[in-house]
Amino acid sequence: KRSPNERDQMRSLLLEAIETEARCQNLPVCFSHIKDEEHPLANMLEDRGYDHALIPPTYYLDIDWTSFDDYLSDPKRISKNRRRTIMNEINRNRKENVRIELLTDVAKYEHRLYELINSNYMKHNGLPIYFTPNYLRELKKNLGPDCLVYISRKNRILTGCCILLKKMGVGHLYLTGVDREVSRRDKTYFNLCYYQPTRDAIADGLRKLTFGIGLHEIKTRRGCQMRNQFIYYKPRRKRTRLVTKPALRMISKWYARKGPQQKILRVPNPGKDTKSPSRDQN
Repeated sequence: KRSPNERDQMRSLLLEAIETEARCQNLPVCFSHIKDEEHPLANMLEDRGYDHALIPPTYYLDIDWTSFDDYLSDPKRISKNRRRTIMNEINRNRKENVRIELLTDVAKYEHRLYELINSNYMKHNGLPIYFTPNYLRELKKNLGPDCLVYISRKNRILTGCCILLKKMGVGHLYLTGVDREVSRRDKTYFNLCYYQPTRDAIADGLRKLTFGIGLHEIKTRRGCQMRNQFIYYKPRRKRTRLVTKPALRMISKWYARKGPQQKILRVPNPGKDTKSPSRDQN
């Protein structure tokens, strides 16, 4: 395990290599999805002249239960009414004859998986997904047991998929897709993308599940907590910063006003002036 100083040196070398290549190509540099807790990296980027903007938050579920029933019974995470709703959604899914399982032969179903994921991505982003069908097969091949492919079947039809990547006790819900025409009101989405992964994460001893952006109410009502994230941007010319810096500040203000209520965290580096520019909403 590397010391904090060694990690800082590695970050510095990587940043220098990236910025050197960007200068050679006459390109700006942008780092996205920098989380609140990544203070060493954030401070280093600020010291190197990057400006930042608040972007939509991600969500996580800290797992400190020994069973799925414990999760449902935790009053700090799940209200009594929400527990009743979750049980109804689980029972409804079973009554509709939906079966959720882990898929091992990804290559056999890669085109259907791609179709489901691409349809979901198109719906939310207006663009096709950024990979071809064989990507899913290679992902499973390269990551092995660290890549879990959940699927749902209804009357022998593959109606949904959810891909979870895990490493060092943390699982990340990476890609999802549900055929809403076939699923209709059978609650497959909640069972496939929340309840079954949570049940398995508890059983497998994972410490945390992380989720993407959006669906604030759905996630927080199922025990998830929100964490802020930022983009850091450095233009290719210093004078361009006169435009990009206020633009990024406007983006932060817009998300702070229009997005979910966000708690902005900041822990300065030891010895660093606490009045230095912080990742705030101003």
